[in-house]
Amino acid sequence: MLKISALPVIRESISFAFEDEDGVVPSLDVVFRIQPMKDGKEAELDTEDKQRAFFRKAILEIHGLIGDDDKPVVDHEPWLDALLDRFEIRTALFRAYFKAREEAAKGN
Repeated sequence: MLKISALPVIRESISFAFEDEDGVVPSLDVVFRIQPMKDGKEAELDTEDKQRAFFRKAILEIHGLIGDDDKPVVDHEPWLDALLDRFEIRTALFRAYFKAREEAAKGN
């Protein structure tokens, strides 16, 4: 058997509300898989643990991460917890995800 998902996949660009050490506002491209609603409701995301679990399911790819060696990060998985540790990054991810979800609902 082969299980595939019909859930929409959308790529969003995210700019953050802070500057890096060089005074540049960082940005990333994130590919989200829109998550199903349960019983007609959004997932409860009232704790940091629930938010982390949600983004581990919703984020398929992250483009634009640069590692300590100043080279692009190919696999975002080892870096995901470090990103989700930062409240301002989670906030930007939420904004981008719900924007993507609205676009998916419109069929764009």
